[in-house]
Amino acid sequence: MAIEKAEQVSEARKVAMVWVIISLCAAVAIGIIGRVFLSQPLVGADSETVFMLMTGEVLFPFLAGIVFCGILAAIMSTASSQLLVSASAVSQDLYTSFFKKEASDRELIWISRISVLVVAVLAILLGLDPESFVFNIVSYAWAGFGGATFGPLLLMALFWKRTTRQGALAGIIVGGLTVLIWKQVGGLFGIYEIIPPGFIFSILAIYVVSKMTPPPGDSVMKVFDETERRMEESRN
Repeated sequence: MAIEKAEQVSEARKVAMVWVIISLCAAVAIGIIGRVFLSQPLVGADSETVFMLMTGEVLFPFLAGIVFCGILAAIMSTASSQLLVSASAVSQDLYTSFFKKEASDRELIWISRISVLVVAVLAILLGLDPESFVFNIVSYAWAGFGGATFGPLLLMALFWKRTTRQGALAGIIVGGLTVLIWKQVGGLFGIYEIIPPGFIFSILAIYVVSKMTPPPGDSVMKVFDETERRMEESRN
């Protein structure tokens, strides 16, 4: 994300993939080791504290405190960024688009503050529920907003120049609705709502609707061709 020019995309891709593989494998390893290491199996929401429990038992108090500080820092960083994003989305995208386009800066600041307060209260209520699993909430959100809604659209927009605005909207709607419906019926056949249902249906919606609508304009095609040319140069 910090690259300065298009020629660095190839190197950045390698760095990103190595980091993702290491972090995901480490996360899975923590869960597997925790089942063997802890004498008493964790149930319910307590299962999400396995890393902290093992840290407290393995490391000296001083080192364990440093690790706990790192965990707390990551939590605070994520929470603050999500609060800022939600406040910005409500004040800049929703409020100015649907309620008042010429809102003053003072008014937008108050809308942002109220948004932060509402989101924080909702997060606290979710946290107070003993049956609330962070993993389940994140996986559901990722299925709806990442894997089945914007993920397929991003791939189609990058690799298929025939993708149209109408096709993009169709993919977003179909993918999002698929996740919602699939989740409400309890996940048919025990299949996670991202793949195959949400992802495949979104891809099909983008393809079919794009084929049924006029192709993108010359300006879009020009940007696509220029990007392809630069990517080819970076590979060589």
